[in-house]
Amino acid sequence: MDADVLVIGAGPAGLCAALRLLQLGYRVIIVERQTTPPGNLGEAITGGVANILDFLVVSDLLDAVPHHRALPTRLIWSSRTAEQRPANDSASGTMIARAQFDAALLSRAADRGARCLLSATVRAMARDGEGMRVNVEHGGQHQTFRVRLVLDARGRSAGAQNRIATAPPLLALWCEFEATSMPAETRVEALADGWLWGAPLPNGRYRVMAFCDPATPRRHAPSQPPIWLKAALARSHLFVQCADAVAATELRACAATPSISEHAWQDGVLRLGDAAFALDPLSSSGVEKAMRFSLQAATAIHTAFTDNASAPLAQTYFQQTLIDTAARHCFWTERYYAQAWPAADSPFWQARAQPFPVQTPSATARTLGAARRLLQMQTDRPPSATAIRADTLAHALLAPVFLSQASTWIELPCVVDDRVQLRAALQHPNLERPLAFVEGYDLLSLLHALVEQMSLSTLLSQWSHRMPARTAARIAGWLLNKGVLLSGSESLQPAVTTASALSHR
Repeated sequence: MDADVLVIGAGPAGLCAALRLLQLGYRVIIVERQTTPPGNLGEAITGGVANILDFLVVSDLLDAVPHHRALPTRLIWSSRTAEQRPANDSASGTMIARAQFDAALLSRAADRGARCLLSATVRAMARDGEGMRVNVEHGGQHQTFRVRLVLDARGRSAGAQNRIATAPPLLALWCEFEATSMPAETRVEALADGWLWGAPLPNGRYRVMAFCDPATPRRHAPSQPPIWLKAALARSHLFVQCADAVAATELRACAATPSISEHAWQDGVLRLGDAAFALDPLSSSGVEKAMRFSLQAATAIHTAFTDNASAPLAQTYFQQTLIDTAARHCFWTERYYAQAWPAADSPFWQARAQPFPVQTPSATARTLGAARRLLQMQTDRPPSATAIRADTLAHALLAPVFLSQASTWIELPCVVDDRVQLRAALQHPNLERPLAFVEGYDLLSLLHALVEQMSLSTLLSQWSHRMPARTAARIAGWLLNKGVLLSGSESLQPAVTTASALSHR
């Protein structure tokens, strides 16, 4: 083998996977068709990106790239009145110079041993024994590499014929204005037939984007999207000054429909980033979600490489993570679209404020639908009647505690020591998902300490041998409020408690 992994595409998803695999000791080749990473759309990054960079030991990278951090936000969404949200010190609301950010990630990968081929194109790839044979055109010549696995991070264009839409069609239109025409803040505004977003870029310009149904500009002015955009800006409140301003760039457009790949894990090829799933741009979290999924994919790859027998488990973990990421984002965006002021009357908003009927009769579509319905059921379920109130905690500490009969145990793929392993996980109607670990502690072993007629105080004492007392109290309080642990106290009333009340005992 010439390398363990060949990554196609030098965007955040592919480079994050490359950096993690280099950390784990694998040989990596990166193929990028441009001379430098192009830095596509996605200048907005959320707070979790800083944590990912820290995990990859490149936390200094963000400060070395031009950016605007902690921008204030002006919002017209749930009503027609503008809401001002102040800046904060977190990385949420950060606008980066995306091309330079990607180039810095690529440089770090090269420094750590990755072989980087720029202005290169993958012309063919095929299964070859236990690996993949990949033909790459680079510098006017064709080179063939034998690798164990190919990671396809080329974006939405990868495997476009095998993508499942997870929401109604969405079109993005954008152009840039000189930053002096707009204040240094992020702006978001809901209109009757779409929504507008704008933010200052590190290059001294202000980007304005409009999101709408692809048919809307065609109905308004066939073959003339700029006319609809200008009209949309003119009837807005936060972007009206851009309606008559001269744009610094030409109008551009692209598809922004959320979707998921039906075959993200194939024999010898895994898809990452937009090639695996494309999220609704509403949350501006696409870069973070892509990078986080790449870390999870690297764990699955490491598991399959170190133990062939664990490859099916690694694939299951990969697929479950992919479905969970897409389902949760769909659920979040539906609820957020439903909060917009035009939601009651506008077809654009109504179509996006409810579950999208996925028509494809595939296993991926069925699993995604089931995950989405489960999230809805958990949200609609009333609060547990077993939650314990702060003024009854003293009695609860002396009363016996026991595990709810609604609890069941299943085997769940979990990440343990950088590998996917099966662990016992607790299922309960009040839990959002099966749970194997709480704050890094194995839940089965914690509850294994629970014996008949044991008081909460004794249980906390047992747990305090392996964790700080406050951590033990916090975990116990959370399990009580979820109804996973029940108390024998007769004075318990439906209420909400704080874990801090337990920790003070």
